[in-house]
Amino acid sequence: MRERELDAVLQVIENPVRRMIIKRLSEEPCYALQLSKELGLGQPLVAKHLAIMERAGLVSSAAESSPTHPARRQARNEHGTG
Repeated sequence: MRERELDAVLQVIENPVRRMIIKRLSEEPCYALQLSKELGLGQPLVAKHLAIMERAGLVSSAAESSPTHPARRQARNEHGTG
């Protein structure tokens, strides 16, 4: 990892909310709404942090379709077990 990439990753994980999200996603993948409820945070805030972490390559997400609900994005930790 180049120094610039390392600096970018460290900048992302210096935020305590993002560290909580990464810790939770290391247990298992989950949805932004589930994360927001478990962590006591607003869903827009969680979605914002997930987008930042996804751009940094720390988490990934995939849309899942449902026959009865709109498609949802499930997030997972790229470097942990989840």
